Amino acid sequence: MNRTPPNPAPEAGDARSLWNKFFSRAPQLRRISLGFNGARMKRDHWLYLVAAVCGAAIWILIALASGRKEAWDSDLYFSAGIPAVCLVSMAFAFFEPNRSWRWGVLPLFGQFVWMLLSSGPGNLLPLGVIMFGVLSVPPIIAARVGAFIAIKTGKAQ
Repeated sequence: MNRTPPNPAPEAGDARSLWNKFFSRAPQLRRISLGFNGARMKRDHWLYLVAAVCGAAIWILIALASGRKEAWDSDLYFSAGIPAVCLVSMAFAFFEPNRSWRWGVLPLFGQFVWMLLSSGPGNLLPLGVIMFGVLSVPPIIAARVGAFIAIKTGKAQ
């Protein structure tokens, strides 16, 4: 005997066909550019590197000038080093005002990396991380000022 299955309820068939139409004709996702520019991103990576290297250079120069192993052991670091980092941060934020806080953090990140490479982590590493966090406040403020000046003068891109 040839038995055919009973015909499903018409509502179920309509639902299945609607389901199939919905998924087969659904619009495909398109990649929308949200202002992403590969060349700009590469430039930002170079700026990150240069900002970190500037911070490390300030650390090295002050350590050499003061004869100390770590630059912040010298008064020169607080009288000349931090103001120099603030100027570097302000300059970077003037030319790239978007997310200007990063220009205040990156030079100190470069100093932190150099300190780790030259002195090793040591047992006071957590205190050093906290100290760099506190010391990054003036450069972040300087970077915000640089970004403000860039925007007000129309130099922002």
